[in-house]
Amino acid sequence: MLFYSNPNNRHLVFVWLLGLVSGLGLIWSLAARASDVADRRIQISLPIFPRIVAVDNGFRDKVLPKEKVLLSFLYESNKDKAEKLAEALKQKLTNVAGLEFTAQAVSVQDQLAAKALIPTALFVTEHFSQQTFVAVLEYSIKNQRIMFSPFVGDVERGATAGIAITSRVKPFFNVKTLKRADIDINPILMKLSKRYE
Repeated sequence: MLFYSNPNNRHLVFVWLLGLVSGLGLIWSLAARASDVADRRIQISLPIFPRIVAVDNGFRDKVLPKEKVLLSFLYESNKDKAEKLAEALKQKLTNVAGLEFTAQAVSVQDQLAAKALIPTALFVTEHFSQQTFVAVLEYSIKNQRIMFSPFVGDVERGATAGIAITSRVKPFFNVKTLKRADIDINPILMKLSKRYE
């Protein structure tokens, strides 16, 4: 006799399937919530990013000719998202520390290419794989550029800057990365920021 043909077992199977569906629904709900949290962190970070770039004491040495600021929004796979974020910043902002600026979406592969234009700073638009993250981090350190990531855990794994959200939003800096990249942040801001030593 098949397990399912027994009426008592059918009830057990139904309960098991109901539990499985409920469990999958919970997992989906948690995943959607995590995605919502990441999106909120990105939106909160968008106006903060250029302000953090501007408090790098070497900021004006990192602009393009004719004192133009270039902010690169890096993506690994989601080009559309990066383009929308770059465009959103251009709509919200007219300048960075009084200087003309532009924002562009760039793939990690293109940004790391030898002949790529070195931007003033980098914004991570998606959660990178460890290999990609390390490659971008080393690029930012080598070129003394801020690598800003809005994602939870990225400052701890090396990103130069991000945000910490508690009762209020604070800039969040990785002190070791700042030292490795020889980036000097305005000391007043550093006192008001969260630091990962």
